[in-house]
Amino acid sequence: MGRPDLPDPSWILAMEVFLLAAALALLLVPDWPRGFVAVQTVPSASTITPDGGPALSSPAWIPVPAGGISITVTREGYADRDTVISPGMRTMIVYLDYIFPVTITSRPSGARILLDGEEAGTTPATLQVTEPGRYMIEAVDATGLVLREQIVLAANSPSSIHFSFPSPAGGGLLSIPGGEFEFQGGPGGTLPPRTVRVEEFLLGRTEVTNGEFNLFLNSVDPLAVPDSVLGNGRTKFLASLFVCDYPLEIAAIESGGYAVLPGREGFPVRGVTFAACSLYCDWLTLADGSGRVFRLPDEIEWEYAASTGDGREWPWGDAGADGSLLNCSDASEMIATRAPWMDDGFPETSPAGYFPGNPWGLHDMAGNVWEWCANPPGNAGLTGFAPSDTVRCLRGGSWLSSPEDCRVSARMCLDAGLGYPFAGFRIAATVDRR
Repeated sequence: MGRPDLPDPSWILAMEVFLLAAALALLLVPDWPRGFVAVQTVPSASTITPDGGPALSSPAWIPVPAGGISITVTREGYADRDTVISPGMRTMIVYLDYIFPVTITSRPSGARILLDGEEAGTTPATLQVTEPGRYMIEAVDATGLVLREQIVLAANSPSSIHFSFPSPAGGGLLSIPGGEFEFQGGPGGTLPPRTVRVEEFLLGRTEVTNGEFNLFLNSVDPLAVPDSVLGNGRTKFLASLFVCDYPLEIAAIESGGYAVLPGREGFPVRGVTFAACSLYCDWLTLADGSGRVFRLPDEIEWEYAASTGDGREWPWGDAGADGSLLNCSDASEMIATRAPWMDDGFPETSPAGYFPGNPWGLHDMAGNVWEWCANPPGNAGLTGFAPSDTVRCLRGGSWLSSPEDCRVSARMCLDAGLGYPFAGFRIAATVDRR
């Protein structure tokens, strides 16, 4: 009987090499999976990405090595969540938080953004807010001017805020940004305080001056000559605009037309009736040629612009008044001298824009002359009123007012058919949104 056939020695060697390689592989791969963990997410169908592995859609079985494994769970509209799976776990549920994206832009761009007082980038930017609730968003421009807007995040939906910083709009106007503020309603609760929304509008940087009003007079009545009966350089047209019996700073001249008293061109026009202010605005709308429709501001617009929308007591802030900040009845004013401890250096009006402006660049929002507003006493913010209404409101105080009557909330209501030596106006215009 012959000897059985023995295995080929080369085959035996190959098997030994394979077994040795397998043993080495087990030794050299310490993260060999020790088990699988079922991972679920809320919401489902989120993307699970294990460290070093392929992306999977939840729910998914994740292989877990001895040392555990890190995973990242993502889904659009939700905050990313990083976590670690341990090999002893059988299941894991990962909850994702909503993201509330808030897109913030500004004109001009590059403003610093603060979210509830914390730095949050510069405009334009989209903030990823992870908690619902009420937030204060602030934008700060290069000059330090701060605009604020409060938002309420209560659903997983995008929100956007645009800040328009006051900017020159030509013709001596500033673009006033829209926003919400607490309208004070005048001293003593003459109107109920309430939160109101103001749309962007244009407002004169200063009060209308004698020189500017004189352009209007010479445009509509260029051949005027003094009326000998009325005297003092008055004409019937001038007398219809300045219904008062004190000397005017504009008069008709013998050669025809009107002229401002020397040195008074840059002072605010005063003594004009409400109707005279409206006529000036109508004339400017035609003469300007820009397509803007000029008008008087209403009280809400006026107070919003004077206070920069932040509830301050004075245009410059909450610090008290002094002679370097406004023109009011003080030691230089000899009729009433309501604040003898102050001295602004002017017995009556001061040049328009002489005193510092508020943070938005508006001058004389306190003192100099009271400014006619569009609305009658009972409906601040409304420009529709009965033709029979003869009383209109004025804001800002004047050279004849106490400092307290020059506060942002101060208001006075007068017969609109008369002119007063302490009353003038500034122009406004609605922003063309076409």
